[in-house]
Amino acid sequence: MDSCECAKAIGGKRFLSNEAPRLPLLQCPHPQTCTCQFKHHTDRRRQARRAEDVGMPPKFMPPRERRAEAHGRRSDDQE
Repeated sequence: MDSCECAKAIGGKRFLSNEAPRLPLLQCPHPQTCTCQFKHHTDRRRQARRAEDVGMPPKFMPPRERRAEAHGRRSDDQE
């Protein structure tokens, strides 16, 4: 069975997994026999972006001062 017109209308569009419409589409004229499916595209990144992505341990980051405990920058904020 060929895709319906509503599926063809979004045929070239790419969606993030959590943003893709559910199949069958609401406008599908044959929802009981619909055979439409999404084609998975490979990741757009050319290479790993983080050290953890290639098996390296994460870099050590020293703990930062808790902002809730820090005083403000104004002279009258020094309590």
